[in-house]
Amino acid sequence: EVLASTVDATGASLPLASPFSSRVALRLGAEDGAHVAATVRSRASTPYNSFGTLKASPYHLVDVVARTPIAPNLAIALDVDNVLDVKDARDANQLPLPGRLFFVSLEVHS
Repeated sequence: EVLASTVDATGASLPLASPFSSRVALRLGAEDGAHVAATVRSRASTPYNSFGTLKASPYHLVDVVARTPIAPNLAIALDVDNVLDVKDARDANQLPLPGRLFFVSLEVHS
């Protein structure tokens, strides 16, 4: 998934919108069975004022999830966001994005 945003008439970047962002994912294993997936999220330098004079730095973040069924209709998953613990990533409002995050979940299917 790749997103690009500009004003058609002028080619200028949209205020508070990244001119380019992407998300690339790779999964090993079946979606409904045991699998490991990695995702790379990236964003270009993004203006965070209406004039485009102040910009948030670009970033690249890596997320990994491992999931396995443990019983019929029950699976467990471990998700690690921002595996490389990038600490200087900020959103378009200059709020810091969280560092490395760990999630464990149980998925129940009917």
